[in-house]
Amino acid sequence: MLVQVVPLGLDWPSENYYGGPASEMELCYLEYKIKPEDSSRIIVVYGPDHPFITDPMSVFLKGYQAARAVYVDGQNLNSQG
Repeated sequence: MLVQVVPLGLDWPSENYYGGPASEMELCYLEYKIKPEDSSRIIVVYGPDHPFITDPMSVFLKGYQAARAVYVDGQNLNSQG
């Protein structure tokens, strides 16, 4: 069984790097998708109506570094953070 907390804005990588392979290995895959209101750090920094919250694809279209700054570093997903 694989249980994953899917950070805000990271649906695609989570599904493609974990959900898909888990299914191919016939593992039970359960996910919990973080909602904007669950991601208080991003809400405080940008506000609930910011495109980073309402339209994550607009950030990904700016490239990897822009998306990483918001959705990885901005949510403190690093184990050292």
